[in-house]
Amino acid sequence: PDPEQAATAASDALMIVDGKEVTNGPTFNRAAGIWRTLARNEEWARLEPVRDLGEQVSSERRALPAGPTI
Repeated sequence: PDPEQAATAASDALMIVDGKEVTNGPTFNRAAGIWRTLARNEEWARLEPVRDLGEQVSSERRALPAGPTI
């Protein structure tokens, strides 16, 4: 698919599993991988759906609860 469709589909998938899957689950990891792939291309990285997916992935990562102190 084109980069806009791929970013939109990944974003939609994250919205569907919101709260049902931990942020290191398979859907989140796949969406993050798609975003990293798309963001490597400078032209694609400027597309709004790609930027939106990046923001969504980043905000989900920041929402992770603190882990145990080792």
